[in-house]
Amino acid sequence: LSNYDIYKYSINLSVYVCYYLRLTKKDFRQEFSNNMNKYFGYDFIEMPKREQQFIINNIELKEGIAKNRALLENIFTLFVCVNAKVPLFIVGKPGCSKSLSVQLLFKSMKGDISDNFLFKSLPKLIINSYQGSLGSTSKGVLSIFKKARQILEKETEENLSNLISMIYFDEMGLAEHSPN
Repeated sequence: LSNYDIYKYSINLSVYVCYYLRLTKKDFRQEFSNNMNKYFGYDFIEMPKREQQFIINNIELKEGIAKNRALLENIFTLFVCVNAKVPLFIVGKPGCSKSLSVQLLFKSMKGDISDNFLFKSLPKLIINSYQGSLGSTSKGVLSIFKKARQILEKETEENLSNLISMIYFDEMGLAEHSPN
C-alpha cells in the first residue's frame, strides 16, 4: 500500500469508529454510508467489515457464539479503543453482546503469552471490574480507578508499554440512579 492508501484507510476506519457506529437508526447509517461512499470513492463499510472479520477470526469463540453485527462492531470498537487507550461507552439493550465482547477480548489479549499471533504482538489487558447498582457510591467508583492506576504504578517503565489496565464498568445506568 502507498502512503496515500494507508492515510485513506486510517481516515476511513477513524470516521467509522467516531461517527458511523454512533448512529443507531439503520436509515441514518445507510445515508451516512452513501455519503462516505461518494467521498472515498469506494464502499465505505467494506474496510471496517474486513477488519472486524480479521479480529474476530483471531479470537477463540466457543460453540454457539454467533458472529452477528453487534458482536463484530463491539469487538472491533473495543479492540481499537483499548489499544489506543481511548475511553469507550458501549450502550445497548440486554443481549447485544456488550459484556461478551469485553470477555472475549480479555481472554484473547494476554500479551506475549497469548495463543494467537495477533494478540502476542499486543499488550496484556488487565480488567478492573465495577458492577454498578442502586447502592453504588462515588467512593466505590473512585476506588476502582485507583486500583487500575496502582497496577500500572507497580510496573517498570519498560513493562508499561506491554500492559493496559482497563476499567470495565458494568450497568453504569444503575449506578447513575444511585441515591449515593
